[in-house]
Amino acid sequence: MTGPAVVSLMRQQAIAYGATFEADVVVGIDASERPMKVKTNSSLIETHSIIVATGAESNWLNVKGEYEMRGGGVSSCATCDGHIYRGKHVLVVGGGDTAMEDALVLARTSEVRYISFSLYLSFCTSKSSFVSSCGILSLSL
Repeated sequence: MTGPAVVSLMRQQAIAYGATFEADVVVGIDASERPMKVKTNSSLIETHSIIVATGAESNWLNVKGEYEMRGGGVSSCATCDGHIYRGKHVLVVGGGDTAMEDALVLARTSEVRYISFSLYLSFCTSKSSFVSSCGILSLSL
């Protein structure tokens, strides 16, 4: 099952329990009292909690075969798709905290983990020692 399929099932479950979804632009938030008020282009929503989920955009390598293999061996979300690689050899490509965090997610289920970094490492050094203690091998390009 792919990450988007899991998201779809989660959305269906949330709707079954009474959640509502609105696709609109938030133009203001008043958090000075409860319930908080969220103003959109077309409505005013009163709520007791706000979760800001801005999403993320993957940085692809643009190498031959990458596009064709998306969802079939190439992924950009360790949390979403990590279960697909259970017990398999995994290569995480990146040079920042996200690559380190993805490697840690995959370390729970994958037999062998590698992180391939560019020459300019930018991850938090406290994570580096923890990653090494998990048996993750760091390679430089």
